[in-house]
Amino acid sequence: MSNHESTGSGASQPVPPSTWTGGPDGWQPGTPPAPGGQYVPGGQYVPPKKPSWVARHKVLTGLAGLVVVGGIATAAGGSGTGSREGASPSSTVAATGEAAPGGTRAAGGSGATGGQSAGSTKAAASAKPPAPAKKAAGLNAPVRDGKFEFTVTKVQTGRSQVGGEYLNEKAQGQFVLVTVKVTNTGDETRAMSDSNQKVYDTQGRSFEANSMAGMVVSDDNKVLYEDVNPGNTVTGVLVFDMPKGATPARIELHDSMFSGGVSVDLG
Repeated sequence: MSNHESTGSGASQPVPPSTWTGGPDGWQPGTPPAPGGQYVPGGQYVPPKKPSWVARHKVLTGLAGLVVVGGIATAAGGSGTGSREGASPSSTVAATGEAAPGGTRAAGGSGATGGQSAGSTKAAASAKPPAPAKKAAGLNAPVRDGKFEFTVTKVQTGRSQVGGEYLNEKAQGQFVLVTVKVTNTGDETRAMSDSNQKVYDTQGRSFEANSMAGMVVSDDNKVLYEDVNPGNTVTGVLVFDMPKGATPARIELHDSMFSGGVSVDLG
């Protein structure tokens, strides 16, 4: 194939091969042109345009874009936190309903506070006052502990000695004599014993019965140690040796040594 092209006058001009260099009168082989280049009128070769840096480094461009987007997101998050931290105390109080430093509570929390106050007032109104302490029974008032019913009928104080001329017992301080009536309200025989009974003075001190004095205080003392049948009643005197000047306040009577006991006021 001939490397010539026709002109309008019928003359043909040589068309240089793609690997030739030089003008029309002096074509000669040379360095092949880079792919994508082209010849312009006049025979000048124009090389292809070099791709931009972005086109040649697509991966780096993508990574840079991610860094930029991350930076923008971080800045946006920081500005939101700053706006919350910089909020005025009044706005925080209005949102949460907490009391401001000056002690003023915002309207936003007044509803909850009002409900709590109303509930507290209602609970306080509905709460029953504590029951008054139960007063101990007095003389001649029957009381019960277990299967025994006790009735204290008499109290004597200041006795220095009990008994007769030959059989007697002297007090270390003073004898206090408590006359008591005991009834068995159960269905079985039960033993009444003076060793299960106690007297307390006005200072809270407790005193046990003196059985030796109880044996001589009466010829027929039925409350020292006596088996009491169901429905029967016995009467006797419990003797307590207390300091001189001590005042008996109450006696604690027991059905047995394991029972809870019941108090009778001796004042």
